[in-house]
Amino acid sequence: MNVLVRDLRRWFNSAFPVPQYNKIGTNGWLHFPQRLTLPTDLKIYFMKFMIQAGGILGALAVALGAFGAHALKGMLEASGRSETFETAVKYQFYHAIAMVLVGLLMQRAGADAVKLLGWSGNAFAIGVIIFSGSLYAICFTGITKFGATAPIGGLALIVGWVLLILAAGKL
Repeated sequence: MNVLVRDLRRWFNSAFPVPQYNKIGTNGWLHFPQRLTLPTDLKIYFMKFMIQAGGILGALAVALGAFGAHALKGMLEASGRSETFETAVKYQFYHAIAMVLVGLLMQRAGADAVKLLGWSGNAFAIGVIIFSGSLYAICFTGITKFGATAPIGGLALIVGWVLLILAAGKL
């Protein structure tokens, strides 16, 4: 397990590098990059994170949708969960697109709007994990008690849309 965590940290740190500040320059003085300021670097970091996370969720939605339509078709129809699975895939895909759009909107947003857009994208990600994840869990296990967590994920998705509306007012 520790190897998995270590590898995930290495991947995350290489995929989303944090800008380095306060490096000692060649003359012994602290070196501050003149090209970008900290808010711009953070803005780029959040933009990349939202676009990449949305892309990952979108790719997973396509893969799960294809897997459900072909390999799991018989099992889902036998258990009567094909509509539940389809709903989970749809919501995951819609909000993956929304996360990519949030990342693109960050490009022209000011500091206040970037903060709201960041919270919006995070709410989308949390909502997809909880909402679609609970529906996937119902489909794969047949345990309907997982459905009790779906409204929490739905609330997170609604919060994401409200935050997106508020951020649009600050663009």
